[in-house]
Amino acid sequence: EAENALLAALLRPEVEEVPSAGPPGAVLDTDPAAGEQVDQGSAVRLRVPGEAAGMVMPELAGQDLDAALASLQAALASASLEASVSVAAEPTADPALAGAVIRTDPAAGGTVPPGGAVILTVGAAEQEEAPEQPASTEQEG
Repeated sequence: EAENALLAALLRPEVEEVPSAGPPGAVLDTDPAAGEQVDQGSAVRLRVPGEAAGMVMPELAGQDLDAALASLQAALASASLEASVSVAAEPTADPALAGAVIRTDPAAGGTVPPGGAVILTVGAAEQEEAPEQPASTEQEG
């Protein structure tokens, strides 16, 4: 519709797709801005949502789970991206890794696509098995 309105006003629409989660067919902005006076035949750039490019996965390994989740949510919000986030536990004998992110999927530097999934694997302290108690064989008597 915006293109037709510009053509009717004797202007030249130039459509530019930009990565965005905006609704298809929406005009995100124009250049020159709406309301500015332009000469007939001038070009007007319409920026419309194209395919969302996704987000580069931040480095979260080594962070405790709460800090990693906060960093991830902030990165998703700044990229205007929605993704499902899940947490998996992996036993570790290293007490320093208990409660910390061991790895992510996608890995740091990888791409989280729109509507994609992110898995944070967190170290879980291995449970030490209690030593078996010998059965008493003593009899009173």
